[in-house]
Formats: sequence, C-alpha cells, structure tokens
Amino acid sequence: MGKIVVLHLADGNFEDGFRVILQIREDGNIPSTQITGKLPPCPEIEKDYSSWKLAYGSLAGSLRRLDWRLGAPANQLTNISPRMDVQKAMQVLSKRLNTWLNSESFRPVKEKLLQKFNPSEEIRVIIQTEDIRLRRLPWHLWDFFEYYPKAEVAFSATGYQKTEISAFSRKQVSILAILGNSADIDIQKDRKLLENLPKAETRFLVEPLLRELYSCLWDDQGWDILFFAGHSLSQGNSKPGRIYINKNDSLTMGELKYALRKSIERGLKLAIFNSCDGLGLVRDLEELHIPQVIVMREPVPDRVAQEFLNHFIKAFSSGKSLYASVREAREKLQSIEDEFPCASWLPVICQNPAEEPVTWQGLQHRSRAVSPKMTWAKNKLPLLAGAVGVASLLLAAVVGRYNVVNPVRTSPSDSDTASSKVTFTCKTVSGAPTTVAKNAQGERQLIRWGSNVFSQAGYTPQKRCQEVTERMNRYFKQGGQYITHGVMKNQKVICITDRVGEGCTGLLYTLKPDQDAKATLEDLFQLNNRNVSSGPLRESSCPIYVNLNDIIAGKEVVAKEVCGDRTEKTRDIEENEIRQIAKQTAVIITGRGSGSGVIVRRDGNTYYVLTSKHVVGIAPGAIDDPYVVQTYDGIPHKITYEKVRKAGHLDLAILEFSSQRSYEVAKISPEIAEGMPVYIAGWIDCNSDRKYQFSAGQIDQLSADDEEGYSVRYTNSTITGMSGSPVFDRLGRVVAIHGKPGSEKQNQYDFEKCPSLSQTLGGNWGIPIKTFLNTPLASSLELEIDRSKVKLNFSAPEIDENNQSNTPPIFWSPGDSDSR
Repeated sequence: MGKIVVLHLADGNFEDGFRVILQIREDGNIPSTQITGKLPPCPEIEKDYSSWKLAYGSLAGSLRRLDWRLGAPANQLTNISPRMDVQKAMQVLSKRLNTWLNSESFRPVKEKLLQKFNPSEEIRVIIQTEDIRLRRLPWHLWDFFEYYPKAEVAFSATGYQKTEISAFSRKQVSILAILGNSADIDIQKDRKLLENLPKAETRFLVEPLLRELYSCLWDDQGWDILFFAGHSLSQGNSKPGRIYINKNDSLTMGELKYALRKSIERGLKLAIFNSCDGLGLVRDLEELHIPQVIVMREPVPDRVAQEFLNHFIKAFSSGKSLYASVREAREKLQSIEDEFPCASWLPVICQNPAEEPVTWQGLQHRSRAVSPKMTWAKNKLPLLAGAVGVASLLLAAVVGRYNVVNPVRTSPSDSDTASSKVTFTCKTVSGAPTTVAKNAQGERQLIRWGSNVFSQAGYTPQKRCQEVTERMNRYFKQGGQYITHGVMKNQKVICITDRVGEGCTGLLYTLKPDQDAKATLEDLFQLNNRNVSSGPLRESSCPIYVNLNDIIAGKEVVAKEVCGDRTEKTRDIEENEIRQIAKQTAVIITGRGSGSGVIVRRDGNTYYVLTSKHVVGIAPGAIDDPYVVQTYDGIPHKITYEKVRKAGHLDLAILEFSSQRSYEVAKISPEIAEGMPVYIAGWIDCNSDRKYQFSAGQIDQLSADDEEGYSVRYTNSTITGMSGSPVFDRLGRVVAIHGKPGSEKQNQYDFEKCPSLSQTLGGNWGIPIKTFLNTPLASSLELEIDRSKVKLNFSAPEIDENNQSNTPPIFWSPGDSDSR
C-alpha cells in the first residue's frame, strides 16, 4: 500500500504565515495521524520567486528557436538573460524554501514525517491549498524528498469529492489527444509517442474546431486519458488558464465544463497538458473533481515537453505508479538543464484526494459494468439488479403468491378493488428512493432504485425514481393502466398503454438491444401461467399486458398475453434518426483504394464491414499504406488484407477489424421495391480529404442482376469515394450497397471545391442485400436479418402504435454498452 501525506495549508498568507494540518494515512484507510503546525511569515519567498520568474521569463525570450509552448505564438521577448542568472535565482529560492520549511514552528510536522516513514516506501505528498502562489513554489526541492527517493509531491484543492462513475468495461486504454495550435513548435513527436503506446487506442484531434472537441468529449464511450499538446497560458493568479486548440480559437476549462463533467462521469481518470503555464487550467478541473491532472507549472521549452512525455510514458506504461513515473521523468530532465535551466521544476501533479492514483494496468482492465442477475429480498420479492437494465428494482409484483414490500394498508383486505384515484410518489424508504403507489386503500411500494448503473446517461437512483414516477403519474391520469413491452424510436422499451392489445402510449424505460423484452417483463413481475389469463408463456412472440390496477388491488391474475397483428406493423422512422444510424455504422476505408462501408456484424471484439469489392480490389504492396477502416469517432483500425473475403462474382467484400470500443451494428434487410424511399451515407474524396455525405432519394428501377450483382437504381446523388456506402430504407435498415455511378456528369464534379451533391449526380446503382444473402460468404457470417414485413404504402405509411412517442429514451441509449 502507498502512504499518503496531506499538508493542509488553508489559512494564512506569506505576510502572516500559514496554519498547517498534517494527516498521514494509507490507501483506502482513514488518517492514522493528524497534528497541527505553522509555517511562519516569509514575504521574502514571494520576492525570491518573482526574481526567479523574471530571469526564467527573460531566458524564454532569448530562445528564438522552436522552443516554447507559451500562450498564443506571438512576439517573443527580446531582453536576453544568461542562464547563469536563472541558476543563481534558483539557488536563492531553493535555499529560502528549505529555510522556511525547517523553521521552528514547522519542526513538529517534519519530525513526525521522519518518524513515520522509511526510504523504501512510496509516498504521495499532497499540498492541499487554493493559493496558486504556494503551488508555484518548487516543493520538490524540500530536503525531505532527498531522504525519501520514492516520494513525490502533488497539489489538491481544499474541497473535493469522488465522482460517481457510469457503467463501463474495457481492456485497452482509451485516449483523446488534442493537438492544438502548433505554430513555432513541434508536437508531432508527442503524437508519435502516443501512437506507440501498448494496449491503447488514441483518437487524435488536430487543431479541432470547437464543436468537434465538444462532440468528442461527450462521446458515450468515454475516455481514460485526455491529452493536450500545443500552446497554453495562465492569465494571472486569479484567472483561469487558456488552451489554444487551433489558429483561431482558444478556451478555458470552464468553457468545457459540461462536456468535461460528462467525460469524468464516463471514466476520465487523467488529464495531461503538455503545454506552458498550466496551473491556471487546474482550478476549473478541480471543481469538476477530476481524479488526476499533470501540467507544467511554468512556460515549457518544446524539447523539455517532448523529453518529459517520452520518459513519463515509458515509466507509466511499464507498470510504475503515476507518482513514481512523474518523479522519474521529471528527474531525467536534469540531463538537459545545461541548455534548459530548471527543466526538472516544471512537471507537477494535481490530485483529487478522494481518488486513488490511476495505473496503466488498472486502465486496461477497469470495469464498472453491472452484470444482469437476480437477487431476492427476505420475503421472496424480486430484486432486479440488472436484468431489465434498471438495476435494483423491488417490485410489489403478484400479491397472493408474492407479497409486496412492507405494505401499508388502511383496509384489512388485499383483494379490494383498487381505486381509480391512484397517485405515484417518489419517497425515501430504508435509505433508497422508492416509487410508491397510493390509493384510498393505502400505499404499496412498487420500485426501489438503488444502483448507479445508469448514471452514465445522467440518471442517479434519485433521478430515475423521480423520472419514472412522474411518467407513471402522467400516463396513468391519461388512462394508461397497462404495462407492456414494445418499440419506440427504434428501441426496445418497457412502456405503458391504455388498452390491452394496443401499442405503447408512454415510455417508462428503455432496454438494451440484446435483451428479450417479453422475458424481461415476465421476470420483472415474476409472471407464470398462474398469473396470466392465457398461456403458456414464452412459446409465442405475443406481447404481455400487466394491469397496474390489479397489482395495486392485490389480485393474483394480473397479466394477459395477446396475439394479434400489432407485432407485424412497422412504422418508418424520421430522417434525422436514419442520419444518426448511418453516421454511427458507416465507415471510411483507405489504402491502395478508398471508399466507404458499413458495419454489419460484431463477434466479441471483431467487427465485420460490408463494402464494394473494387474498394479493396488491389492488394497493398511493400511500400503502400495498409488498408484502414475509420469509424465514426475518427479512430483508425488496421485490417489484415489476407482476411478480406470476397463474394464471388459480386462486387462485394467483407473486411474485419478489432477494437475494444463498442460500435453500432447496422440492421440489414432483403426487402426492396420500386418507389421505396432510400438514403445513402458515405464519404467522398474531397481535395485529398474525406467529406461525409448523406443523400436522400428513392428506388426508381429494379432489374435483373448484372454480372457484378448491380440491379437496383436510385435517384440519390453519389460521387467518387462513396463506393461501398450503405443504402438505408425508411426503417434504418441496409437494403443495398452502393458502388456504381450512373451519370457521366460525375466526371464534371469539382473535387477541389467539393460543392454539395445535387440530384444531377443521381441515377446510380447498388447491389441488393437480398442478392448478397444468397452467397456462401453471407451464410458463413451468421448475419442477423430483419425480415419484418412492411406494406409498401409510401404515400401514407402505416403507423406502428409502438413507435409514436418523440420522448427521448432514458436509462439506455444508443452507444451504451457493458463493454467498450
């Protein structure tokens, strides 16, 4: 276990001195030692620091090469101060600091430290203060650290808390690397170092736009490490720091507040700012309770930043602790202090004391996912800890065979007919938020909320209780009294309706795609043949309807299974939803050829992409770049060309890539007809870059397959680079793969200016999914095929009662996963 020393310097200043509280503890334990002391007045230390700062700043101005990452790259200082002046000022400040820390009033604190530790122990010394002047002092020069070679210093805020982390599981370290404004500096070395990290996936944002950065920080899959390289600047002791993300934009951490908070909730453990003067960035991050931050406390020469990152990454990824890695990397900078004085002063850790220091191995195998399982209360009531994705639901299910939890009733009979005047409230029962049903006969506890599994979507137990309780009140007053299962906004749901046999009228919560909705509802209420007016259960796909009034009244038969045509109806979804499905499932393919593709299957960490064969028709040579699949999040995934599988004479192929991250898989369907509205999503070659396109149109011709399989023509606009693009129907299913232009006007497209696609580029051809499904390759993949029958009534499509609501899903949303 590591030892932790906290020096709390909350009260005081350099003119009057500081009151000090010392705490000593081990990881995971309460403090074993606490004493108080005092650091005496020492206004001279501020003056000595200012003298050093002036000499150091003058040195920065004298180095006019590609050397400094300070602020916006602008006019540099011209007054030259010799390195000797910096060294002299350093020695004065170091001596003053140790004199101050060896003062008589502080001696009891130091002696207690010397008594408690031995040199072989790893010690984290945390200076707890809000005063940035104290943080700027070179505490690592305190002679205490000479006695303890495995100790390292960090800073923390005086107020802190542990962040509630959402569910996730991953075995590779996920890094978001922002490569900001690099004018006059070289940050490509930073990139190369990150690219070579073992068991890590890094997404690079090169001089990103603000909206691109926001979007990545909000990524549902989250990040373990946030890295920034470029120019930054702290704007005085009381003002926030600022990073320069591109040539035009800069921002403070406060301007990323909500996005960073969400990243921290989704598992962000460490932020590294390999840029100048970073202490001003820390204040806003500490308010968000980020676990750890590494910054440079002063302007940093470019080479120093590169050397530090190199040494730190090697130590940290090899298994050394965060603190040991920082100390080792910092001390190795002494080798270049003849050229860059005080280089070893610059890196510093800022620590949230409520969090344990992160390790590289810990990031690879972190898991906060809750596995579905059923546990039981003492009175045999179902305690649902994950089977429906709501976690810790205690339901008063079927009275007679199962009793409700602590029922409070004013009537002696549980068989009384429930009053139509039922209200639902969220109360705290035995310390847990609980949904309670109340009528004239009394109260019954329905749902107890105790798990944090859906905090990733912003839903704490208290908020889930309030949300669902409010929904139940609203829908019950509107006549909804049956709980059933269905589909809303293309997602499986547990919902409420007003009549048996009808579809959902109100959402209660969403399920994950792989959950059996019917089985979930049966397990939720512990239904069996005795509780359902028809049966047996699980032998048909007919939906179940559970009567809330009957449950509240305490009746034994509370559910009914209804078979009808409801499950055969399907409604088209809105175009913006299809855009979202397309953006998450379509991919870019680059290499000897280039084009687009779509993810059609996942097997563990292996993903299968369907594309046009001619996109990958040429094998890469010895000097060619390998084929790469780039997913919607910008992460490139290498493919092994020898594993590319081609569909015989058809212009289709399957690629494989592996990733620990979770990506959506597109639904596929063999259903296709003339007049059907369709949408194509892919990337065009735009001035040596790739530009995303989404094109709407309709099928205008079906013909016999040509020798390559092309038999469906559509009016959608396409252009070079979109070969292999998925063709979606109005249900968001892939019904064809685009691959063949049909207009000579394609050649007239201006690939330099890349204007928006127009219908003049329509009349293009694709290969239907139904053609692909007849191949041995498709059979070998065990693809999941959506064979839902839809009436091809395009002018007035049939509405599915299961899919009427525009209410956004709660508890589960696309992108959430038990593994990443």
